[in-house]
Amino acid sequence: NNLSNLNLVSAYSSNSLAHDNTYLNTFHKRLCTSEVVSLKEYWCLYPDGASKEGIGISGRNFVLNDSAMQEIELEDLFDDSSEQAAFAVLEKEVEADLLRQGYSDLELKDDLPTEPFDQFLIVEEGLKILFQNYAFYSGMHGFPVANVSWDLLAPFLKPDTPVTRWVEKELQEQR
Repeated sequence: NNLSNLNLVSAYSSNSLAHDNTYLNTFHKRLCTSEVVSLKEYWCLYPDGASKEGIGISGRNFVLNDSAMQEIELEDLFDDSSEQAAFAVLEKEVEADLLRQGYSDLELKDDLPTEPFDQFLIVEEGLKILFQNYAFYSGMHGFPVANVSWDLLAPFLKPDTPVTRWVEKELQEQR
């Protein structure tokens, strides 16, 4: 009889919490010019049967290419001949910026991803490299963001692209 009650409780609890997958996302505009758009996306996924949701952050970047918006990746920003050097500078500055923000060497030592950084935003100051909330050590830091200035990246940018033209204009206005 106790075994029968246990099976009934087990069957009830597993069936009473059934739901469909749920995916919610919101976008925040970070930069919008006539040729470059950068959006920060927050997403929440609640898979069927999961005990808790998964949350994350994404950077979505687009350029206007012959009247069509084209999504770009980080590699698309850099000249092919200097891409390796660009990523070396990027990795060094990401780690330095995270350390300036108070992330300890212990947290970064084994956890800092190397090229390519998957999630980034194009903003006036430079690139914002986005990390998921559990990227380093624990999730108590929220979503870590590292900033890399255009001054450091400008020498490596692919010539005559919408992003490069915009960056050159921004740097001239700053000087």
